[in-house]
Amino acid sequence: MEKELIELNSELEKLNVALGNLEKSTNTLLENIEDTMKSILVDNLTKEQEDKLREEHSKNYTGTDDDMPEAYENWLESLTLSEINYILK
Repeated sequence: MEKELIELNSELEKLNVALGNLEKSTNTLLENIEDTMKSILVDNLTKEQEDKLREEHSKNYTGTDDDMPEAYENWLESLTLSEINYILK
């Protein structure tokens, strides 16, 4: 009986490791999907959508005019897909 419990415990440990690996893989996959969706959205913005994003960026921008385009790109890159969709609503 003790041997069987040890074997069951060993199998449970293996399942826990496998479950942890599956969870990590799932999270990575979801992050990749979100990144891809964000790229597709940003690459296909309409002029109105891009203007709306630029306007939102300019509300809190405090740098010089010369640095604004690069700052906008960095800001846009830092946004999540959800944040972009919220701004575009």
